[in-house]
Amino acid sequence: MLSPQSVADFLEQNPGFFEQHTDLLTRLHLPHPHGGRTISIAERQLLALREQVRALEEQVAQLVGFGRQNDALGDKVHALACALLAARSDASGTVESAAALLRDQFDVPSVGARVWLESTPAEAGIFEPVPESVRDAISRLPGPCCGSDPAPASRDWLGPSGAGAQSFATVPLTAAGRVVGALLLGSEDPARFDASQGTQHLARIGAVIGCALVASDQRGD
Repeated sequence: MLSPQSVADFLEQNPGFFEQHTDLLTRLHLPHPHGGRTISIAERQLLALREQVRALEEQVAQLVGFGRQNDALGDKVHALACALLAARSDASGTVESAAALLRDQFDVPSVGARVWLESTPAEAGIFEPVPESVRDAISRLPGPCCGSDPAPASRDWLGPSGAGAQSFATVPLTAAGRVVGALLLGSEDPARFDASQGTQHLARIGAVIGCALVASDQRGD
């Protein structure tokens, strides 16, 4: 007895078989994929094509949704840059403005930061000294880092608002090829800052804030 695989192999190797036996197309019937009745081979093929089209439509709709989300995030990053440029604040005011925008416009519940510009004083708040080992670890990051654990010794940056945070994004604040600080974002949603997510917009946020910090530092000189 021929095996199903032997029949499949024969039909693949003989594509003209049904052209030579057209009557079989009308006599052969297959079970309907969604019911108990039988249908012809032609009908079954049509159903298969419809299912493929439906799957492709779902993929396209998903891609369009992702595109709209990226456009919306891009607009928010642009608005953040414009707001920081317009404010022309000192380093402390720059971080405060950025943190407020991240909470309000990006819906990030917990935001903390540390800045280590050369001319900034060693005092409490964002200028509180950061261990050199932590600064080096953040400076060596290839980009923003997301996951269930923040950068070493940085969780306290979030203050009381970060007590229940379960996912974090560590964002180096960069300007002219150097790291001048770091931003820590926290969320109680474990999936908000998932390790597998893209970080392009976070990198842009880090660059925007970093450049604004350097500009504020230079204005103060």
